[in-house]
Amino acid sequence: MSSQIFEAQLREIQHGRSQVALIHTPHTSWPLQPKSGLNLAMTPSTLRISVLDSSFNPPTRAHLALASLPHYSQSAPSDSSSEYDARLLLLSVRNADKHLKLGDATHVQRMEMMLLLAHDIRDNNTAVAIIDEPTFVGKSTALIAFLRSHLLQLSLSPPASVVSSIELSFVQGFDTLERLLSPRYYDSV
Repeated sequence: MSSQIFEAQLREIQHGRSQVALIHTPHTSWPLQPKSGLNLAMTPSTLRISVLDSSFNPPTRAHLALASLPHYSQSAPSDSSSEYDARLLLLSVRNADKHLKLGDATHVQRMEMMLLLAHDIRDNNTAVAIIDEPTFVGKSTALIAFLRSHLLQLSLSPPASVVSSIELSFVQGFDTLERLLSPRYYDSV
């Protein structure tokens, strides 16, 4: 995908015309599995998506390891049905406390690197997106709304979507976990 397309999608996000933009999907029926497509019998009722939200400046082996983590399930740790249905590499263009500094990779350069990282993930159902939301609560809300709309667009005939719920799992490194638990990001604390 060309940098010009990435720049256009970035402008759409930054000017508020869209809150989420997919910049890469591995196939046309993402986040569904490619083999299920619109086959209603193979579509899960709960869609499980792993989300790695990071600054990707630059993507590292740690990002690859986090993005490749298996789904954790206490009820069925070895059950293949507990795997993620899809993965998403997410870049927020408006971060809670990180801002682009001189010498940092631009958002477009980061998107290009994220695309390369997506191709290195063993799971072939990994997409790349950008979002204009600084908090995890906001990101979760925006992503679920976006994904519901996206799934409706994938459905060509009723029922509009067989997926009854979307489960997002935000995988995080230690630095992000520290920020998530820090009271300074919450108005009511």
